[in-house]
Amino acid sequence: SWPRFDACVLCGRTEQLTHFSSFEGGAICCHCEPVQVEKREVGPKTLAWLANGRPCPSWAPPFELLDYHIAHLMCREPRVSASLLPKSKRGRVV
Repeated sequence: SWPRFDACVLCGRTEQLTHFSSFEGGAICCHCEPVQVEKREVGPKTLAWLANGRPCPSWAPPFELLDYHIAHLMCREPRVSASLLPKSKRGRVV
């Protein structure tokens, strides 16, 4: 199923979403984040774009997050990922 981006998947808070957990299936707030082992930092603009379709200044951060989720589900990085967004252009949290 599609990950949840509009609220913390653990407690339901809609504010202070700072991380994403593929294992948990969506966004995690700053209150629940410390106890999670598998997580990835994600910016508020990226979460807003994925949750509501709001404009994002670059397609790279949302792509990276969804690529991370797909790789976690597949247990390997998709081969096409490097072609679409080289590793040298990755890593910005927006």
